[in-house]
Parts: sequence; C-alpha cells; structure tokens
Amino acid sequence: MSYIKNPLIGPHEGKELSLMIEKKKQIAYFPEMDPQEKFAKYVADGSICRYEWKDKTKYYSKKTLSSVQNIDELPTTIIYYLRGKEHMKNEFIAHLTKSFATSGEEQLSCEKNIGKLLGYSEEAISAFLKLRRQQLAQTNN
Repeated sequence: MSYIKNPLIGPHEGKELSLMIEKKKQIAYFPEMDPQEKFAKYVADGSICRYEWKDKTKYYSKKTLSSVQNIDELPTTIIYYLRGKEHMKNEFIAHLTKSFATSGEEQLSCEKNIGKLLGYSEEAISAFLKLRRQQLAQTNN
C-alpha cells in the first residue's frame, strides 16, 4: 500500500517486524523484496512463519510477463505471519488473488480487506481507497 505518497499510508514501512513482535501486526507483506535477515531469528524460533507466494506470477499482466526474459526474474512475494495465524495468511492470499483478477469496486473491496489484514487503520484504508479511486478514474479517462 505504500507506493502512494500519503502520510496515512505506509506507516508500517520498516516497522513490520517490531509491530509483529509486539503483536500489533499479524501479517507483513513484501511483494518485491524480502528482509529475511531481520526476520530470521523469529522464523528460526517459530514465533513468525515465512511463506513464499510463488503463484503470484500467474496474476501478472501479459504486458509485464512479456517484458521479462525469464519468469524467474520476477520477484517472489514473501508473506510473514505470526504463528497460529495461518488462516489470516490464507485469507490474505485469497483477497490478493481476487484483487489481481478483478477491477473497479470489486478490486477496491479486496484492497480494503487486504488493508485490514495488514493492520492498517480505517482512516489509512479510506485514504488509500480514495487515492486508488482517483487513479482508476484517471486510467479510465
């Protein structure tokens, strides 16, 4: 959610691990990079689980897929989640998958659910969705 510049959006950037240790955040999502070193101790002791979502490449647009020489060049999405929260990880992936396959208000509904699962405030989610609606309106014009 942090690719849009807004002070309400992206407050978790760089703070995911500390928020998870404090149990203020259940899931951390890294679509393009993996801070594996930071999480290694907690993954090793089992308090945090690491999941590689390799199916993501199925959902890339044809344009993105045609621009790479080798599909292995695409980043693997990494999801960290607290032990015992696998159901939340599964729900997160379901919404993420659906968001790739839908558009308009249905996609925004998925993004709202994703924001909730990532622990963002209602205010931050509303700000994000407002900006996404503006982006979609510009794309459709």
